[in-house]
Amino acid sequence: MREIGHFFNQELWRFSFGIYLLIYLLVDFPYAALLYSSDGLVEMNPSFWNHPYFIFFLQGLASLAALSFACGYRRRTAALILFLVAARKFSLNPACESPELAFVNWILLAQFLIQDAHAPSRAVRDSSLIVLASAYCYSAVSKWFFGDLSWRTGMASWYALADSSSHIDWYISILNRMPVWMFSTATFFVLFIEFVGPLAILHRMTTKLWWSATTLLHLIFLITMNSAQLSLGMLFFHWFVYVNASRTSWSVQPFILGFFRRSQRQ
Repeated sequence: MREIGHFFNQELWRFSFGIYLLIYLLVDFPYAALLYSSDGLVEMNPSFWNHPYFIFFLQGLASLAALSFACGYRRRTAALILFLVAARKFSLNPACESPELAFVNWILLAQFLIQDAHAPSRAVRDSSLIVLASAYCYSAVSKWFFGDLSWRTGMASWYALADSSSHIDWYISILNRMPVWMFSTATFFVLFIEFVGPLAILHRMTTKLWWSATTLLHLIFLITMNSAQLSLGMLFFHWFVYVNASRTSWSVQPFILGFFRRSQRQ
């Protein structure tokens, strides 16, 4: 019964992720030439590889690959096409790529490397956890040392939720009645959760708690702010980690210990 549940979860994740990529590519399709071709906003030397018609071809090819991925047909080939097209678009105009696409592209690379989608390797599963934890830790360090002063004063959550053009208006009246200390607590909680990621994933129980907390943060962002593009990409990465980690162990400790043991034997 557990195997059936894991199979269904894996298939549901793959279909949902493929549809997410398809919608993203179709929405981006009318603007592809403007953003990535030699006739667009970015100055580049005209060539066949950045001609508007070729850019539209790449966008259409990627859309078909996303549909193929969602249907489970030629999954590895579709993932490779999507990864290469994303890499090409990034090389043409890095400014158009949002932060979550790095995690989306990691998923695509992992999907290409995984031969059996229902029995992923421990290395891919654990490396995904390490990538997620390292990215959150880097985000916390960057916010504290190089980010806006509001992260150190504890008011970043206020500016993000109540004083930002990206917020959704329905909850503003509630936030205006909340005391300042609640925003400070929320800000420092976010920093703490992000910073402890590399330590949290060393144990099974703390990994589950940390994963749940970071997933909840993105769900809150998705509900309260106009950040669907960023939050959805990150939530799919969290879901990818869950689908692969729930099969056996949540901890990356066996993976790290095994790596050091192999290094010592060599």
